[in-house]
Amino acid sequence: MLKIKSIAIRNFRSFKDTTVDLDDYTAFVGPNGAGKSTVLCALNIFFRQTEEAPTNLIELDVEDFHNGNVKEPVEITLTFHDLEPDAQTDFAEYYRSGMLIVSAVAEFNEASRKAPVRQFAKRSAMKEFGDFFRRFNDGAPAGELAGIYEEIQNSHPEFGLPKKGTKEANRQALRSYEEDHPERCVLIDSEDQFYGFSKGGDRLSRYVQWVYVPAVKDATKENVEGRNTALGKLLARTVRSKVNFESEIAALRDATLGSYKKIIQQQQTALDDLSKTLTAKLGEWAHPQAAARLEWTEDPLKSVQIADPMARLFASEGAFSGDLARFGHGL
Repeated sequence: MLKIKSIAIRNFRSFKDTTVDLDDYTAFVGPNGAGKSTVLCALNIFFRQTEEAPTNLIELDVEDFHNGNVKEPVEITLTFHDLEPDAQTDFAEYYRSGMLIVSAVAEFNEASRKAPVRQFAKRSAMKEFGDFFRRFNDGAPAGELAGIYEEIQNSHPEFGLPKKGTKEANRQALRSYEEDHPERCVLIDSEDQFYGFSKGGDRLSRYVQWVYVPAVKDATKENVEGRNTALGKLLARTVRSKVNFESEIAALRDATLGSYKKIIQQQQTALDDLSKTLTAKLGEWAHPQAAARLEWTEDPLKSVQIADPMARLFASEGAFSGDLARFGHGL
C-alpha cells in the first residue's frame, strides 16, 4: 500500500502551477469553475482512467494546455508516502526520504497535434551525488564508483562523508546523507520511463487502486459487482483477494454433474423405445442391418454451470430497504 500525499499540476487546463495537499480523506469544495473537476481529471490522466472519459486522456489536445501554451509540457506529479516495505523495495531506485514521486508528462507534438502522456519517476536527490548514482545504476565497476565517491569527498569536505568503503557502502552513505539533509535535495527527473499505469507495466497498481466515480453517475449501473464497475474494483482490492470459491464450487460442480448423469441414465428408456421403432423402420426402408440409437448426452462444460457469486449493493433509507433503482438521486 501507499498513499497520495500531494498532487502538483503544471500547465494543465485552468491550472498554471498549483499543488494540492491530500489527507486520508479530502473533499474539494468550491464554486463552479474553481477547478475541482480538473484535479480529478488530472488524476484520471495519471492513472489512465479512460472509461467514460469525454476526451482523450492518453493523448492530450491543444485545449488541455493552460492558455494553449504548448511550448511547455503538461505535468501531473504525484507524491506518495506511507509506502509498505514491499513497495519501498520495489521502488528502491526512486524512493527517497520516505517518498516516491512520479510524474505524468505530456509534450506537444506539432506534427501530430497531440501530446502523448508518459510517466517518469523523480528522485529527490542532491545534484552533487547525481553522477555517482547514475553510474551506479549503469552497472559501473566498483573502482570507478570509488573514484567518483572520493571526488565528492574532496570537493565537499563540509559534507563529512565517511571513509570510502565497498560499492554498496558508498551508495548507502550518500543516500543516508540525502535523507538527513532533505533541504539540500532537488527533484531530478529519471531518464527512463517509469511505467506506472500503462501498457508497459503496472508497478504502481500493485499498491494503489484509483476508483473514479463521476459527480453525475447512474448508481443503478454500479451496484452490481463487475470488472469495470467502481464496486467491482473496490471488491477486487479488498474482498476478492481474501476469499476463494474456486475449490468448493469445483467440488459442487463435480457432484452435481455426477447426479446429472444418473438422472439422464434413468431416463434413457424413453429414448430406447423410440430407437427400436426407428431401427425397425430403417430395416424395412433402407437395409436389414441398419440401426438407429438415441442417447441423452451431456457437455461437461455446459450442462452444469455454477459461477462464482457476485456481490450486489442494497441500500436502506428509513424503514425501506431494497435495490438502488428504487431510490432517488439524493442517496
